[in-house]
Amino acid sequence: MGDDWTRVQSTQLSWKGSMALFWDPADAGQINLAAGSYVTLEFYPRGNTVSYQLWTGQAMITSISRPQAYDGLVEAAVEFTGNGTLTKTVV
Repeated sequence: MGDDWTRVQSTQLSWKGSMALFWDPADAGQINLAAGSYVTLEFYPRGNTVSYQLWTGQAMITSISRPQAYDGLVEAAVEFTGNGTLTKTVV
């Protein structure tokens, strides 16, 4: 409100990331990806097995690009910024 620059304090936490994927136009989840949209992300750093970590959080898609297809496969690059807490649980 009134200030175009973000002010950061050392006590504030944030998270962001990017992912690469093969674009599948038949996947409704991928079709809905658009810059400015909000998604819930789940990360399994070591797989989804007993006593491994699951990280969950809401993020805003900040950019998405789909470059030219190579060998018939279309890749996509998606960047996101967390919106709130990134929660860790054990699965």
